[in-house]
Amino acid sequence: MLEIRPHPTQYGRTQQNASQQLPHDRWLAEALHRLVAVLAALNIADECARLRADVREADGRASGRAAALARELAAALDEK
Repeated sequence: MLEIRPHPTQYGRTQQNASQQLPHDRWLAEALHRLVAVLAALNIADECARLRADVREADGRASGRAAALARELAAALDEK
């Protein structure tokens, strides 16, 4: 039978992390944290670059549509 036990911190014990459990490998946990921070920054930079490209593309489409509407308006005004 599956037994679900309460979380250990419910009974006043402190929660441990890897650097406390393995003090000799503390540098590993810190290096991992730095790596995660760098990866998150790279992910944000990649997302910004993608969004800039999307904006440039949308701007180009909007400019093209505005030019087409201006030509249609000019043609309609010339007909009258």
